[in-house]
Amino acid sequence: MMGEQDQQKISAMARWYIDVFLVVLGQALTIILISSDEMPMYLMLFAMALNAAGLGIRAKRGGRSVIAWALTGCVFPLIVPLAGIIFMVLRDLKGAREKRPFPLYGHIVIAAVLFLVGGPLMDSFSFAFLSTIAAVIWVLAGRRGLYAKKQKFVLVMVYITAFAMAVGVKTANNHVSQKNAAVIIAACDEYLKKNGRYPGTLQDLVPGYLPKVPAARYTWTSGRFWYHRDRLESGNRYSLMYTVEAPFARRVYSSERKTWRSID
Repeated sequence: MMGEQDQQKISAMARWYIDVFLVVLGQALTIILISSDEMPMYLMLFAMALNAAGLGIRAKRGGRSVIAWALTGCVFPLIVPLAGIIFMVLRDLKGAREKRPFPLYGHIVIAAVLFLVGGPLMDSFSFAFLSTIAAVIWVLAGRRGLYAKKQKFVLVMVYITAFAMAVGVKTANNHVSQKNAAVIIAACDEYLKKNGRYPGTLQDLVPGYLPKVPAARYTWTSGRFWYHRDRLESGNRYSLMYTVEAPFARRVYSSERKTWRSID
């Protein structure tokens, strides 16, 4: 039969997963809402509540200020809650294992999470870069004798590899965006020649001019093009936009000027 200590370990692990799950779910929902055309306020409040709940539970377990951390999850709903939960978990693990270094598999898991968030989820070079710098500092700034030089080198390479993978995803997505945008622009020009005006929506190009509307990027958020035709005139100009750096940096094409520009 399972001993009392084993049951306590499983219970503590379950609580740890609940804390992290709430914050990760809140962050995912926040990113999706920010990336959408419209941001329903009730869903945003729900996402903030998830952030606050996860941070508050973890703060209570660690003897920290529950109110302060819960308010942090509400006031700064993006990225900060994820960084906060990682910070508290790592500090708690350090306190529980004062004389033992954080295991290699733990670093690999963290590096994988940073890659997934900075690459396929957010497609954000900024997040990948800053999180990698923070992880490398964490490894190198450990107390003397915690890691051997060879171990430090391996751990740093783990995080650099995750960063390189995130950069690879972003580079590939940049190529996809440029290629697919050119395909849409050419289809819109062909539509104009045959109909005397640009399409009302991108779906008007299917199936006569395109088999389907191509994706802007292969990412879990902000993966599509935004199209807007000027409806106040004859319909002879439009703008095409996609997210190049989540959640705010975008590239916009003007059919009137035939040029691209960047906006935040």
